[in-house]
Amino acid sequence: WPADGSAVCAASGDQVNPVVAGDGTGGALVAWSDARGVSEDVYVHHVLAGGTVDPAWTVNGSLLSGAVQQQAFPTIVPDGLGGALVAWEDGRNGGALTSQKDLYAGHMMASGLPDTAWTVNGNLVALVPGFDQTYPTAVSDGLGGAIIAWLDARNADQDIYAVRIRANGTLAPGWTPDGVEVVKLAGLQLRPVLVSDGANGVILAWQDGRDTASFPTNTDVFALRLLPNGARAPGWAANGVDLSVQPDRQDDPAICSDGSGGALVAWKDGRPGAEIYAQHVRSDGTRAPGWAVDGRPLCTAANEQIEPTLVSDGTGGAICAWEDYRNGLTNHDVYAQRFFGSGQVGPTVGVGDGRPPGAGIELAFAGANPARGEARFALTLPAAAAVRATVFNPAGRRVAILRSGELRPAGRELVRWDGRDAGGRSAPPGVYALEVEAGGARAALRFVYLP
Repeated sequence: WPADGSAVCAASGDQVNPVVAGDGTGGALVAWSDARGVSEDVYVHHVLAGGTVDPAWTVNGSLLSGAVQQQAFPTIVPDGLGGALVAWEDGRNGGALTSQKDLYAGHMMASGLPDTAWTVNGNLVALVPGFDQTYPTAVSDGLGGAIIAWLDARNADQDIYAVRIRANGTLAPGWTPDGVEVVKLAGLQLRPVLVSDGANGVILAWQDGRDTASFPTNTDVFALRLLPNGARAPGWAANGVDLSVQPDRQDDPAICSDGSGGALVAWKDGRPGAEIYAQHVRSDGTRAPGWAVDGRPLCTAANEQIEPTLVSDGTGGAICAWEDYRNGLTNHDVYAQRFFGSGQVGPTVGVGDGRPPGAGIELAFAGANPARGEARFALTLPAAAAVRATVFNPAGRRVAILRSGELRPAGRELVRWDGRDAGGRSAPPGVYALEVEAGGARAALRFVYLP
């Protein structure tokens, strides 16, 4: 592999939001949204285990969908045959003045060619006229197909829907066209994460605001298992299992398999004195023995710990990593913790960045949180620096760039976000993050945006 990375695509225009899946032989399939044409399209490329791109594929990637308007925020799963299934949000059914986002999916074969058994430019997965389907995420169904979940606005609120697409591009038996509604309750459901249940179904976890009287001060993390036919698995609560009944805020869920058909879920927790918690839910919807009803703390260090991510350790437990502010609110580090299916927690390992605590920039709210209409932040620089300020959506993907690297003087300034993405479209309500980089320092704030 070359130093500084192997070029997957160096075409003109922006290539953004890459996602990756293994090819089964040590290499990877990479999909992204590509602006080399009139509007953003979806491309896929194959990177070999040796660090070169597959010479049999089109240079700079093979086009999977080149429909009109924007194809954005892809998600990818391997097909088990060296190719991949990709889903994305799609604007082809809208117009210049009537934006509409629907869900499409396509199949790129190991040869680097789109599957001709599928519709050119992708199969329609979900379309509800007048309402957006956005930010898809997917897992393999274990049979060459995919189970896809997304945020859906069809009920005048933000809900989570899911669907299973078979390897031939058709809807799997039992699943509702345009998706199964995962939660049939009022309130916002955000940030879905998925993991296979090992039996061709899926376990979903998400951040939930069903308690509308206390939202957004209080949100919970719920989980639900869906069978291969889209039905709720027996033993699971109809609208999901609450992984922590604490009144404080739980958000930013991450998930991985426990290797036995269940799931391990971690989240950022708002209860006093604790930041990262985890829970073990079994395949029948019950908590594993040894786990408290409110979960197990993985980290109780000072200051904030955010953005947990999980990977299975292969023995029924997991390793969780997160962004950590224990050494100062302007000094971001990364820590990791291993925990076991039994609930036992190992010692934490830290990865510091070598900067003294407190050195760097300061970022604070300059307006209300939740923000309505416009979100405002106060940025303080200790010295003149090139500044990048980026807003990320509930799925952790870039929504808007508020500063693009221009030089800013030392001192305090106001940073505003009007709630629109890079294409001028209004962002849906939800939890967002502002991340600022300047002079080698970095700071971030999470906030709730309500149009």
